[in-house]
Amino acid sequence: MRTHIALLLLFLPSMACDDSPAAPGDTALSFETLFRASSSGFSEPQRRVVDDAGDWAQTWQTLYAGQSPLPALPAVDFGRETVILAAAGPRSNGCYAIEITRVSLTRRRTLEVDVTETVPGPACVCTQAVTQPAHLVKVERVSAPVNFVDRLFQRAC
Repeated sequence: MRTHIALLLLFLPSMACDDSPAAPGDTALSFETLFRASSSGFSEPQRRVVDDAGDWAQTWQTLYAGQSPLPALPAVDFGRETVILAAAGPRSNGCYAIEITRVSLTRRRTLEVDVTETVPGPACVCTQAVTQPAHLVKVERVSAPVNFVDRLFQRAC
C-alpha cells in the first residue's frame, strides 16, 4: 500500500500540469498528426525535429521497419513545415503510449513541445507484447531552438 501511495505522489505533479494552457505571451501552434501508434521501428527513445526531405524519408522507413509494403510517405513542404517526433523506445506491454500534446512558440522565441508518456498503473491488465510507441506531427516551420518538455502520466485502470 505504501508503494502505491508513493508512486501516486510521484506522478501527481505531472498529472496536474498535463493540460495546462500556454504561458502568457506564448502562441500555441496547430499541428497535424502524421503517425501515432504503439508499434514503430524506433528502438531508442527519441525527441527530435525532422526538417529535410532526406531525413523525413529515413525516419518514415525506420518508423515502419520490418513492415511491408511501406505506406506512402506523407507530403511535407519543408520550406513551410517541419515534422516533430516523439518515440518512447521499447516498452514491456501495450499499456504504454506517447503523445505530443502541445506545440507553442514561447515569448522567449523557443519552440516548446509538450510530450506526455503514459505508463500503466499497478492495477492495469495489459497486453504482454513489446511495443515501441511513437507520435509524429507536422507543424508550421519556425526558426527557433526547440525545447521538449516531458511529462509522465500514470493510467489508472
